[in-house]
Amino acid sequence: MTTFRVSLLLSLALAGLALAGPLEAQVPPRQHNLLQTLDLTANQRQQIRRVMEEYHGQIVQHARALHQAEHELQALMAGDAPANVVRVKYRQVQRLRQQLIDLKFASSLKVRQILNLQQRHLLEEELQARHHYPNS
Repeated sequence: MTTFRVSLLLSLALAGLALAGPLEAQVPPRQHNLLQTLDLTANQRQQIRRVMEEYHGQIVQHARALHQAEHELQALMAGDAPANVVRVKYRQVQRLRQQLIDLKFASSLKVRQILNLQQRHLLEEELQARHHYPNS
């Protein structure tokens, strides 16, 4: 599995369980199972919550900017804009995509530091299983 894919899946998988309050009420069943599998301590949950809160605003902001730039690129492609204008917008989209990937990866690295080696292995096994059997 690529580093990006692991980073993205780790961010998504841990975001819900880190930001949740009472587990049963706020965490989807799949993520609740992951939480039980990882057997996170209260301290680990709190640390992960802090990491996710630290990156959440930046990730949302970059995702919105990316969506807007993609929309603008589509409009330029459908219209009669000069090629150099389209290229500039395309480079902006690529830059925003990379920035978003970098933010998600950075948050995943911070979360990774919170997990012990056994938890990292369990998480990787779970992510691999989900990758091979996405509807399970």
